Formats: sequence, C-alpha cells, structure tokens
Amino acid sequence: MGLADRGAMGMAAARTIQWSALFAGLALAVAGGLSLARRRGRIGPAVWGVALIALVGTDLWLNTRAFWNYSNVHEELFAGDAIKTRLEAVPRPFRVWDVDYEGVPSVYPGAALMADDIPQLYGHHGNEPHAFDVLNARQGSSLTFARAGDPQILNLFAVNYLILQNSVAPESLPGFRKTLSNVATSSGAPASLFEREQPIPYARFIPAAASPTSPAQTPATVLDRRFEVDRVVLLDTVPGMAAGTIPNPLPPKADLAVAFEDWKPGEMRMRLGSGTPSGGYVLVSENWDSEWRATVDGRPALVLRGDGTLITVPVPAGARELRVWYDDRVYARGRLVTIIALLIIVVAFVLPVVLRRRGSSH
Repeated sequence: MGLADRGAMGMAAARTIQWSALFAGLALAVAGGLSLARRRGRIGPAVWGVALIALVGTDLWLNTRAFWNYSNVHEELFAGDAIKTRLEAVPRPFRVWDVDYEGVPSVYPGAALMADDIPQLYGHHGNEPHAFDVLNARQGSSLTFARAGDPQILNLFAVNYLILQNSVAPESLPGFRKTLSNVATSSGAPASLFEREQPIPYARFIPAAASPTSPAQTPATVLDRRFEVDRVVLLDTVPGMAAGTIPNPLPPKADLAVAFEDWKPGEMRMRLGSGTPSGGYVLVSENWDSEWRATVDGRPALVLRGDGTLITVPVPAGARELRVWYDDRVYARGRLVTIIALLIIVVAFVLPVVLRRRGSSH
C-alpha cells in the first residue's frame, strides 16, 4: 500500500487476529457446553437464553469497541467563528464558494456551512440537477467539478464571497477584496474571506435572449468570456429568432434593480424597480426545475431554463412584481396515493372485524 508504517500496522493486526481467534474458539466451546447442558436438562431455558445473549453480546462488544470513539467534533465543526458570523449577517439570498480546487482543500468539510444556513456553490450533497453537473463539468461519480472557479460560473451563480485556506490566500483576487484574514475557523483551518468589490445581483433583468443551435453548445457559449451574463440570456428556444443567433448589437445593460422583498427556500417575491423599461427576462441564480411556478404582477408566467440551468421568467414592459415558488405536484400526487393506500389498508383490516361482529350479534 506504500505506507511507511505498514510493518507495524501488520504486526498490530496480526495480534488482534490472534486474540480474536482465541476468544472466538473459547466462545464457541462455551456455547457448545451451554447447549449440551440445556439438552441434558442441567440448566433451564431462561438460564440458557441469558447465557447465550451475554456470550454473543460480549463477543460483539470486543469486536466493535474500537469503533465507539465518541467525541465533541460536531460541537467543534459547527461552532461559530468570525467568517460564519460575517456571512450569517448577509441578507438572503446569496452564495459563497468555499474554495476546493487543485489540491487546496475547502475550509469547512463537506456541507458544514449548510448547518448554519450559509448557502454554498458546491457541497457534499450530490442532489444537484443534471444541468448543473453538465455546466460545471462534474467529474464522474465524485462531487468535484472541473470548472470550479471559472469566473463565468461565479458570475452566473452570483457568487460574491470566497473562503480560502489562509496558507494559500493571496492579498487580493481579481474583482474581490480580502475582508477577513487568518481567522481561526471552527474546522481548525486558519482561513480568509474575500468579498466581491462590485456584487453581482442574485436576480437581474436581462433585456435580450438567444438560443444555441443545439443544447450541447450551451455550456461552451455561456462560459465564453465574451458572453455578457447581464445583457443576454441563453434559452433553449426563442420565438421568432433563429437558433445560433445572438442579437447584434446587444442592448445595453439595464439599469434596473431587482430587489427581494421576501425570500425563503422554494419561494421568493421580487420588486422590479419602478417597472421594467422593456420586455425582457428576469434571471434568478437558482437551478431551474419543471416544478417552479411564477406570476408577474399577479398573472401566471412561464418559467424557462436560462444559461443552461438557471430560473428565467419572461416579463413584459412595465412589470413591477415577480413571484416565484416551487410547487412539487409530483410529491403532492405521491402523498395523495400514499394516503389513499393507507385508507384502503385500514378499511381492509377493520371492515372484516366489523362484519364478523355484526354476524355474531345476530
């Protein structure tokens, strides 16, 4: 295995195997003696049963006690620190990237930040949609992504905060400034926090749209540095526009603030400034799914998939309010089927009993 101390490990394992084999042989002999004594009537069934339970329990305890190492690691890992305190004060929604890239490990293992409701770009969950995996180039069955850190990815998902191990954190990053340095984090790794100098809005009004000649071209198009994420959104199809055509010239970036009046996971309400200056699209930096629903000024609206994986809602000129929520109708149907099935089971058990009692009363 290439381990420097494999010899010592082997010797320790050999001793463990020898003692385990000896005890297993003794336990088997005792179990046989107990069974023989029970067969000859020298001990009762209760004594025989208790003795076997004690014997098997002792054997299991001897084999598993090495794995019972209780610690307070959960209290340490999920404890507070200056970086968490800063991010917990940021108004929702937002997103942070705990940098895990080219041999540099993340500061908070797995999805530890999610325990504090700090939303990560990547985390140890594996429940992200396929379109997200394609755009980020997920590497096999692992939870690593070849395009992690691509500036276009950070722009598309409105990542305004970066966390880096302090040992590799530079004094500055393009477009970011260091706001916390050498923080003693709850995971034990000293770290630095970087914040974007010009934050990218989590939801933004996009005045134009285009469509690729094929869906396979979407990742390459939106990740091209020349693709302007705040002036055009890439959709599967655009009515009245030939596939593969990008408006030329592009309309200027809209000076329209999209403000969240209410946000919680699965439901959000946005104010579109004093009204959209023209027809266009509101793009939200959250993954699209067919179960998302939307209304614009109280009227039902389409929810499209933009830039490969993001929620995109067409809005007319003068639109002022957008509401988006997740309506899992598949889950609702499954719940209804489950309730009906349970009722059928209850009736199947109760009805025969009632009929029998009526029959006996007559």
